[in-house]
Amino acid sequence: MKTTVAAVQMVSTPHVDQNIAVARRLIADAAGRGAQLVTLPEYWPIMGMTDTDKVAHAEQPGHGPIQDFLGDQARTHGIWLIGGTLPLVSHDAGRVLNTTLVYGPQGNHVGRYDKIHLFGFNKGSESYDEARTIVPGETVGSFEAPFGRVGLSICYDLRFPELFRAMGDCALIVVPAAFTHTTGLAHWEVLLRARAIENQCYVLAAAQGGTHPNGRRTFGHSMLIDPWGVVQDVLPEGEGVVSGAIDPEYLASVRASLPALKHRKL
Repeated sequence: MKTTVAAVQMVSTPHVDQNIAVARRLIADAAGRGAQLVTLPEYWPIMGMTDTDKVAHAEQPGHGPIQDFLGDQARTHGIWLIGGTLPLVSHDAGRVLNTTLVYGPQGNHVGRYDKIHLFGFNKGSESYDEARTIVPGETVGSFEAPFGRVGLSICYDLRFPELFRAMGDCALIVVPAAFTHTTGLAHWEVLLRARAIENQCYVLAAAQGGTHPNGRRTFGHSMLIDPWGVVQDVLPEGEGVVSGAIDPEYLASVRASLPALKHRKL
């Protein structure tokens, strides 16, 4: 049976309460479209005026305003909710873990992934160094949904195909992200489509998409891509939802007609 999935696109602010209100509205929109699985973007609860702002909002695993909201929304709508990323407390008081948490339709916690690859970019006046405020994760993440395995990745992970291979046989891979406009314009869609084509699975990317109060411009273009690499739905910029169907029969037909995964040698 087909399963409807959706990605929420936001333009998050430094104010957690504001961002929760927007996420609540957009999750309801996605559920209203029949989505049984919804993912939020990276940094959805807070895009601070400085990179260190998120440290003050870091939660202990298991409880906190952001985690409580996610569990409540999954339970309220009866959906699988992939919570984009939120800051969790790390062993370093000055840095956080940038973490994806997954909740089942009863609001129970069913999965976690801490971002492994930390973004660094320096070109002209544009500079980013996530390692200054984030501790990298160490473990590949996935969980089992009714339609198959869902692989978990975050933003900059997209440039490291070996991570996606390590997830194993996935029906869907999700990519919560906050790609910059500069790098997104150059590489976002082509990398997402490549990950879908080479792993012969669906890819659902939830992005930040616009100009934030801190001056940062994110690329947006949240999208759903099928196992043949075709973009099924896309939202260029602004708040909103993209959605579409995971079709197990179509996924199986792609793999049967071009069994590239069985032809791997290395």
